[in-house]
Amino acid sequence: MSKTTKKQEWCPEYKYESVSGKFTDYRGQVRDYTMVAVSIPMSGMVTSIKDVDIPYELPASVKYDENTGERYEVPAKTIWYSDIEETPVSGITKMLSVGIAVRCVRDEDNGLGERIAYGKAVKLQNHVLFASHPGMINTKMVKAFLEQEAEHFEKDPGSYIASYNNDKFNYMKTGKIAQAELTVDEVKRLESSQYKSITYEYNDKDIPVKKRMQNEASSL
Repeated sequence: MSKTTKKQEWCPEYKYESVSGKFTDYRGQVRDYTMVAVSIPMSGMVTSIKDVDIPYELPASVKYDENTGERYEVPAKTIWYSDIEETPVSGITKMLSVGIAVRCVRDEDNGLGERIAYGKAVKLQNHVLFASHPGMINTKMVKAFLEQEAEHFEKDPGSYIASYNNDKFNYMKTGKIAQAELTVDEVKRLESSQYKSITYEYNDKDIPVKKRMQNEASSL
């Protein structure tokens, strides 16, 4: 008896808007992305954090010179040390959090970009706006904000993709390609070179397999 799997319906908890587009990465490849802005009600206290310099008063004291035994006074003085100060921000009722999903160059569009971007927006909350009144975050405002952020992302992908700038630096310096950036043809060439290195290992045991595999992969 055959079984059929029912596709689970997606029911997001919060309201959101999305925008999709294309950008050119540091290798010159055109890639798809989906950006989502999620409107999340605030229930807890929101604080702002800043670095502050705090004074500490050292009182006057009396000390003795170990060499001469003479008594001398050390005057009072003020020293400063750095700390972090958290200040409650009153009136914050809603947060707008942005997440993005970027499709790998070799993957087909599976229609999950919106869900992935939504999940990142809710979980990471590292690109956010706060509002003191719920009506300030409305459909018109969110769409305009998404358009602005999408334009910024296309010019500076590293502002949203965590590993992008590091992968770009490594590629420019060494020519090494991050796994997620490999095309279908490059993956096939890599797999082919690894197969050859393993079969060659039996004829040349003085060269470690892993080292040869890395050498082959770096020549892509």
